[in-house]
Amino acid sequence: MGETETWVVVGASRGIGLEFVKQLLEGGKRVIAAVRSPAGAEQLSKLIVHQSKPEHCVVEQCDVTSEESIDNFARRLQLAMQNGTKIANVILNAGVLKYPNRATELTYADFALHLHTNTIGPIICAQKLVNLDPEFPPSKVIFISSDSGSTTLFRSHEDGFGAYAASKSALNQMVRHMAAELKRSGGKRENICVLALHPGEVQTDMANIDVDWEVQGVIQADESVTGMLRIIGEKGPADSGSFWCWDGRAKTVVAPLDRVKILFQTSNPHFAKYTGSWFGLAMAMKDIRRHEGLIGLFKGHSATLLRIFPYAAIKFLAYEQIRAEIIPSRDKETPFRRLISGSLAGLTSVFFTYPLELIRVRLAFETKQFGRSSLLDICRQIYHERVPAPIVTAKTDTVSSTVNRAVPSSGIANFYRGFLPTVFGMFPYAGVSFLTHDTVGDWLRHPSIAEHTTIPNSEDRRSRLKSGSRRPQLTAAAELFSGAVAGMVSQTSSYPLEVLRRRMQVSGAVGDGQRFGILDTARRIWLESGFRGFWVGLTIGYIKVVPLGATSFFVYERLKWRLGI
Repeated sequence: MGETETWVVVGASRGIGLEFVKQLLEGGKRVIAAVRSPAGAEQLSKLIVHQSKPEHCVVEQCDVTSEESIDNFARRLQLAMQNGTKIANVILNAGVLKYPNRATELTYADFALHLHTNTIGPIICAQKLVNLDPEFPPSKVIFISSDSGSTTLFRSHEDGFGAYAASKSALNQMVRHMAAELKRSGGKRENICVLALHPGEVQTDMANIDVDWEVQGVIQADESVTGMLRIIGEKGPADSGSFWCWDGRAKTVVAPLDRVKILFQTSNPHFAKYTGSWFGLAMAMKDIRRHEGLIGLFKGHSATLLRIFPYAAIKFLAYEQIRAEIIPSRDKETPFRRLISGSLAGLTSVFFTYPLELIRVRLAFETKQFGRSSLLDICRQIYHERVPAPIVTAKTDTVSSTVNRAVPSSGIANFYRGFLPTVFGMFPYAGVSFLTHDTVGDWLRHPSIAEHTTIPNSEDRRSRLKSGSRRPQLTAAAELFSGAVAGMVSQTSSYPLEVLRRRMQVSGAVGDGQRFGILDTARRIWLESGFRGFWVGLTIGYIKVVPLGATSFFVYERLKWRLGI
């Protein structure tokens, strides 16, 4: 085969594997296409004849469920390498999906079939190929995996994929370990790039099954393979061990700082390494941009926009109405009454907008390495998440346990997960925010500095309390300053509760989907990170909340002044 770049494709008889062979041949590459059986080899040979440059393709047999077949295939490749063939890249596409494969129904043989075909066979095959020639190892080893195996993106409504998902999850973990081991091995093998790729929802024979839910974003094999080949070409040793989707694009759009803060707060596995570092923010943003593109920095922003308008409107409207009742006159205006007015206003607004807050956090929590979901997908996932009922014995069957069984633990109730710590956090956050803003405003209106911080004659614009006492309007700089201080103080006072809330909000999206209460979540954070775990991402919070508080209060006060409220 000379010195022309050669690719090995294992699992090339049909679907995605066959499409890889076609596109590689069209791109001028040489291909060693491996299929499971002699019949498959004969069928593939007939198909190759009609492709571009069929002479550049050699069909081999490799059954990944047989160690003997893998060994024989490796020996034939070693002989070809001795004759001048240089293997550039290896694609391991072998896989099986026997549907349904529910954990509560599947047989030992069904489970073993998925594990041997989807995990054990591809890993052993890759092991043999990277060890053929230490001086000339392949540059890249690519495993075709699935986001069904993601440990952070669990879709409970996708019924019947237990064994398949478990096999892909095991494959994804082995990819990480293989990448780390090769990096430690030294020599030329440390530069091998090992990747796992999710091909998308591809319309193939294997995926042609009847399921009870609508599959989103179905694509053809040629589109999937084109995207995956582009990703393979872009990645190098620095990306080894990572998981990628076929398209490399983010599907939905949270502002960059807000998204990174949420990823830190929720201890997203891929971003935990950046927390606690002086350059963690910049490195995390660079990671998101590299993995998901520039638009990935804004993932979840659609839900933010849907939430922020009603949230801000309800909060400021409620504050004016509640304040008028609690502080009917100037002499009744105390710090405690200001705190209560702000807290109740915050509670009112968050009650009506909390579901959108949960959706926003779940969108921001996802990363491209672990799958991609639209706003509608996230809503479906949250709605269908289930919590195992607690085991109740006769001795523990109390009024409390009876109520717990009667109250819905899923459906619409799922959209208020984490609401309790939000309520607790809203008292210090909204209350302290309004209290600080009004208090700093009073300081800035002190006669000793008022000429520098207030607008002359502004009190004539009906900017007064019900009692009729006049309040001069602050200058733009002074108003922005009071809002910024309010944002910083309120963020600091409520931040640990915000971390608790974020962790509870994503609990259904990670692991087995189990949800934890406030105390359990706090205990897990303490065990994982200690005291610092409750303050992770606070610096990012300041960078976001300080300008947000400044601008929101500025607009609020200016509109009141202009409208004579």
